[in-house]
Amino acid sequence: MPPVAAFEAFDTAVAAGEALQPHSCNVLLHLCSGGVTGGNYDGGSADADTAAQAAKVVIPAREAVHPERANTIFNYMMSNDVPRTEMTYTALARIEAAQGEPRKAFDLVRRLVEERLQPKLRTFAPALHAFCHAGDLVGALEVDAAATVAKIEITEAEYGVMLAAYREAGRWDDAFALLRRLREDIRTIGDAMADEVQRLLAAAPGWTVEASVCVDEKSGACQAQPSGASMQLAAVNLSPKDRADLLAGIGKLAREREADSNFDNFTQWLARKGPLPYLVDGANVGMYNQNFQESKFNFGQVERLMAHLRPGAREIQKERRAQFGGLATGAEVVAASVRASAAGAAGSEAAGGRATGAEDTSEVKHEASASAEAGAGSGV
Repeated sequence: MPPVAAFEAFDTAVAAGEALQPHSCNVLLHLCSGGVTGGNYDGGSADADTAAQAAKVVIPAREAVHPERANTIFNYMMSNDVPRTEMTYTALARIEAAQGEPRKAFDLVRRLVEERLQPKLRTFAPALHAFCHAGDLVGALEVDAAATVAKIEITEAEYGVMLAAYREAGRWDDAFALLRRLREDIRTIGDAMADEVQRLLAAAPGWTVEASVCVDEKSGACQAQPSGASMQLAAVNLSPKDRADLLAGIGKLAREREADSNFDNFTQWLARKGPLPYLVDGANVGMYNQNFQESKFNFGQVERLMAHLRPGAREIQKERRAQFGGLATGAEVVAASVRASAAGAAGSEAAGGRATGAEDTSEVKHEASASAEAGAGSGV
């Protein structure tokens, strides 16, 4: 059912000469584009199993959109100099896609960019999906390229419809090129994408889809059933850019929570002593299970943990030396930060009835650091 009351309110306001704000117009356009009503990608039924599924609809059902009413609202915005926003053009693009007009949907994206507005993925998605469902891969690639220029990353949903379009067109080389790109952009795929990949491989010449695969989580060795074929999963490592971004993010969060010098001192200490297989948070380990009256920092707990880790640390060191030709990698396995020992232990013991001075906390930090170094083979 159309949102009659909202449309009638618009007509009444216009007739009375009342000025409508951009947000009000955008909400009306959103209702014209199906709102959160259900639908599917081929313009079929507007029914949806759940509200969550409905909210994820990229192209609403044809009967769920109101193009004439949308034109009236948009013309009002133009004639009354009501500022348009990304939401304005996204709603219009959804409407065009629902009517089977992917080119018009993409033209609206271009118009948005020409008006110096910032597009979002939801702005590009209706055109890309509509092109794919129409079998127009040239148009879909145009949208994909434009999204890349706008620094918009597509998601599994867009990869899925593009893979399906390649599969239906029998363009296997292009499909596998897209799969390789997917592997770099999305580390873990969901069930819907897994199903689409399975359909692709089942249809591609020379490929066989097994019923199940048993994976050894430690080694990555696999055995397929029912053929019994063996294979080895490749490790997925962070790219240099991904690693740099991760480290920058960690540093940003740390500096937001405490003085810059504390974190910088820790990173400098790690640069001198590392790389280490393990870092142990002495404060948490030492205060573990010490939530009782007269509790205090338990150095014995720290030492017992370090004694437990030392053999494994040596093995990790040997494996890394063998793998990297004598050069161990960085602190890949991190329990937590040693540098939190001083502040964490002092705060916890004060709450338990015993205040810890600077000399005590320095000792905690020193012992945990020394233990970490010993367990890692002098920090190599």
